[in-house]
Amino acid sequence: AIDEKGLQALLNTPDQASEGSRPPSDPEAITPYLDEKERVLDSFTEHYIDQLLKKTQGNVSQAARLSGLSRQALQKMLHRKAIDPDMYRV
Repeated sequence: AIDEKGLQALLNTPDQASEGSRPPSDPEAITPYLDEKERVLDSFTEHYIDQLLKKTQGNVSQAARLSGLSRQALQKMLHRKAIDPDMYRV
C-alpha cells in the first residue's frame, strides 16, 4: 500500500513521459490533469506490481490473491507494462 508520503513522492517525481509534455523553458508549467493522472497511476501500478512480485517471488497466482485482483487481470497488467514475473523468481 502507498502512504501519503509515497503518494507525494510520486506526484513530485518527474518521469520521461511527463517531461515531454512540459515546455522546457517553463519548469513551473502545470501538466494537464489527465496526463498527470496517467503518469501517477502508471508509476503507482508499476511500483505496486513490483512489490507484489518481490513478495511472492514471481508467483502470479499468489500475487493476484494478495492484491484482490483476478489472476487474468494481473496477467493483463503485466503484459501491458512488459513486466516479466520470471525476473522475480529465485
